[in-house]
Amino acid sequence: MIKFYSLLLILLSSFCFSQYKVTRVIDGDTIEVLNNKKEKIRIRLAEIDCPEKGQNFSAKATKFTNDAVWNKTVEIEITSVDRYGRSIGKVYYNNKYLSAELVKKGLAIVYRKYSKDMKLIDLENKAKLKKIGIWSDPNFVIPEQFRKLKKKN
Repeated sequence: MIKFYSLLLILLSSFCFSQYKVTRVIDGDTIEVLNNKKEKIRIRLAEIDCPEKGQNFSAKATKFTNDAVWNKTVEIEITSVDRYGRSIGKVYYNNKYLSAELVKKGLAIVYRKYSKDMKLIDLENKAKLKKIGIWSDPNFVIPEQFRKLKKKN
């Protein structure tokens, strides 16, 4: 039944942007918002992966997201629902795409498993060339690998 409602949410949401109030920033790529019915919804930012807690630049990514959207009204295009039941969404604030801004600052990688957006990949390549954020750390482990290593231990 949950899958049905999740699918319905995706179908309805994918045709329009909705406005939400950001009530909490959980980490660099996860926020909590209130919808117009005052229900809390957890949103995982689409197309990117920020450093995990315990990794370099995790706190900076969280701070950037917090400074950008906390307690503000944002527009979100829900694109899917992940295996944890979180809505995946493209979050826009002040006419900016939050995922792109994080990538540009070197605070997120493009999650190529879920995105083929050449604009995002170009922003990531520019950040790498300039050694911005995570790209300044020669020992940085991409978040997906970090989670796998943490799981093994």
